[in-house]
Parts: sequence; C-alpha cells; structure tokens
Amino acid sequence: AAQHAALQVIPVLEIQEAARKALRGELKDSDEESRELVARCPEAALTKSLLRWFKGDFFEWVDTLDCLGCGKKTHRTGSAEPEASERLKSAGRVELHGCDECELVRRFPRYNDPVQLLASRKGRCGEWANCFTLCGRAVGLDTRLVVDWTDHVWTEVWSAKEERWLHADPCENAIDKPLLYEKGWGKKLNYVAAFGQYGVSDVARRYTANYEEMLGRRNFFDEEQFAELIASANMEKLNRLSGKDREWEIRRQEREQIELLKDSTTKERLLPRQSGNADWIRERGEDGFQH
Repeated sequence: AAQHAALQVIPVLEIQEAARKALRGELKDSDEESRELVARCPEAALTKSLLRWFKGDFFEWVDTLDCLGCGKKTHRTGSAEPEASERLKSAGRVELHGCDECELVRRFPRYNDPVQLLASRKGRCGEWANCFTLCGRAVGLDTRLVVDWTDHVWTEVWSAKEERWLHADPCENAIDKPLLYEKGWGKKLNYVAAFGQYGVSDVARRYTANYEEMLGRRNFFDEEQFAELIASANMEKLNRLSGKDREWEIRRQEREQIELLKDSTTKERLLPRQSGNADWIRERGEDGFQH
C-alpha cells in the first residue's frame, strides 16, 4: 500500500528515461566519480535520477515555516505535544514557529510515516530520508534507512552490479560519497546503523577514513555487546525467511562485513553541508570546519 501510494506521485517514466541517459554517459550535472558510477551501474543511475527529482521537484526543506499572516519567516518558539489529528498522521512531536510581527504561531508536526510525508512533502533530514527510502523501494530499488547517532539520516541502496550498498543522501543530492560527513561537513561520527527489511548493520566503518579514531568516540556500548545485540536482531528477522532467500541474505550480510574491513578513501573534494540555512549549519558544526 505504501509503495502504491508513492507510485501515484513519482513520475516513474521520466525518472527511468533519465536513468537510461545516465547509463549512456549523458549525465552532466555531477562530478566525475558519480558520472563514472552511474554510467556502469543501473541501480546508481536510477538512484541518481530519483535523487535529482526528489530534491529538485518534490520535497521541501524546512528551517522555519512562513507566517500565514504576513508571509515572513518565523522562528522556533518551542514545542508542543501532538494533537489527536496529528498523532493519527504519525507525528511524534510538534515544533512551534512564531512570527514577531503578527504574533501568530504555526505548528510544524514532525511526521514519521513516509506515506504521510508523500502528502506533506516537507521536513528536515529525517523526513527526507524516510520518504526517499520509500520512493526508492517503489521504483524497484532495495533501500534501507541509515541513522547517524550525531543527528543525521540518509539512505543506502543495494547494487547487484557493484555487490555493495551505495550511500544516497536526498538532502544533498549525493550518491556514493560516504566520507561526505567526515571530510566535507567536518562531523565527528561515532555510531552509524543501517536498518533494512531483513536486518540491522553497523556501517560506521563505511563513513570514516580513520576507524581507530572513531572507536575513541564509541563509548555508549561495549563493542562486543553491540555486535551481539545486532546479531540477535538480525537472526530474528532472518528466521522469517526460508530457503534460498535466507541463504542469499546471509551471504549478502557476510559480504558486507568483509567489505567494511576496508578503509574508506576518496580523492574528491567534498563540500560542507548544503541543506539548511547557514546559521543552523554553523551551529551544528557541519560547515566544513573542524570545531
């Protein structure tokens, strides 16, 4: 039902045609590494086309809402409990945005249900990644949600061609740039977990060039206990599969663990955060400087 709802708003034929052009090497609005990837990888080409549509035409970033009285920008004045109607639409919390001139206050429900987000089409990284992950599945991609404990969320897409998970950030229109946050934004990552249909994966090593340094910041859990917790959760989900599906998923998870032993590297110059206003980005320490 969720994927059907997504297909009602996604211009599938347009995105598929853009993906075919990307596979022919006709992608112009991207860096060399991305062009090379999408020209050889069907999943990357489709993901890049979906990213471009999602950020350019579909979803809206919200710092603060516009005032309904005068049209000027509001500012955050606090938070409130969701009302019954907002809870029905999956709002976990509500921000209050006030206008100094009109003294009007707007409610900004932070929805969790990706189907509701297909209708509201606005939010910050959580809403963006949640909705994009659904849209990816709707067009035939194997997607999962990635949560960074230092407060960011994005998507990963499985590539059968590359035999690995590809980083995809709809907020930044970025594909396969796992060091974006560490090298571009200047973040000090610790825990990064990917949540898929058949399991959870600790993917922090994919997003750092210096795992030994990262380990010094991973102090919420004992590493062995954390690994056991993930393995237990995965076994519960794997037990719902049977036969060849279960064998294939086990092999995929094993391949990923081997891949994660390799250090992530890049020669590319990665940009600071692009989504959000400059003051907010600077306050979060995501402006590319080492804070």
